[in-house]
Amino acid sequence: MKTHETTTPVRAFNRAYINGQFVIPHGTRVVDLVNPTDNKVIGKVTMADEIDTRKAIGAAKEAFNTFSQSSKEYRMDCLQRLHEAVARRMDQLVEATVVEYDAPQDRAKGSNNLAANIFLHQYFDILDRSLVLACNEISLLRPHKSKFLPELFHRHAASAQGHGRLRPKHHQSPG
Repeated sequence: MKTHETTTPVRAFNRAYINGQFVIPHGTRVVDLVNPTDNKVIGKVTMADEIDTRKAIGAAKEAFNTFSQSSKEYRMDCLQRLHEAVARRMDQLVEATVVEYDAPQDRAKGSNNLAANIFLHQYFDILDRSLVLACNEISLLRPHKSKFLPELFHRHAASAQGHGRLRPKHHQSPG
């Protein structure tokens, strides 16, 4: 059995995020978080158990009932804020990835950027579906205008993606 040296400070990861709050888990098993480069303990993780899992699943089901009824704009705003929150902590996330997984710096940066950008991809999916629906409605109401819609749609999508950072409230007039 391999033993692990402990370095100071050792971080305690003893909370679980359930139902919108960080709570002390019901689970009591604690495992070492080990730096793979030097085999030293860098943290202690309290593992969630079956009871914690059931609570989290129940909270997720309840949240889905409300969130699934939310407006497209609200969901887009949530995705934008998630992206921004991850982007703000990028340096910390990269450092944690390097220490906890022994990942090369570039790999850690790339994987964390990918994670942050997933939220924007979801944002574009919502935006794209909205534009397609709008184009379809216009085509039904004004068939003679429909030949211009595909070009307009692609031009808008390319323009939005080229800006890098989106603002969910882009539909409001500046000022």
